[in-house]
Amino acid sequence: MKKILILSLICIAFTTTAQSNLFVLKNNDTQDAFSFNNIRKITPSNGLSELTVYLNDNTTQVYTKNNVRLLSFVNYNLNVSVQEILQSNSLQVFPNPVKDLVNVKFVLNENALINIELFNLSGASVQQESVMGIAGNNNFPIRLNNLSAGIYVLKIQQNTHNSFAKIIVQ
Repeated sequence: MKKILILSLICIAFTTTAQSNLFVLKNNDTQDAFSFNNIRKITPSNGLSELTVYLNDNTTQVYTKNNVRLLSFVNYNLNVSVQEILQSNSLQVFPNPVKDLVNVKFVLNENALINIELFNLSGASVQQESVMGIAGNNNFPIRLNNLSAGIYVLKIQQNTHNSFAKIIVQ
């Protein structure tokens, strides 16, 4: 029962492609096959004891936990790309330790809005700004003279990609 629910939720998250198929192997050793292009949605039903496959031709197939041996997703292609705009390991912070002005340097693969946020060790945000970065090398000076001496965590965020650096303010 749990396997059917988990696999159905995974299936819903996939972007459909012509090469992707759902195979249902039943206990009587017969198999149903569906192209993802022909599936409108897949949902658990009847208190999670059934899996309903809704097809584009407005027909449905219902499978109970008692008559399904295996659900298989074959040759699925995810049309999801995670494009990394902020290059990994490109974040540099200097000078460090710092008194009043720190330079934040990083490399971008393309122009992008960058959120820069500074946290104290309690996790509270103490400073935040957004800047428009350009493709290539970027260097943004940040004034820290309003902060008490101590250790801070710098977070650089571009979309869902985060980079962190420790900053020591003297």
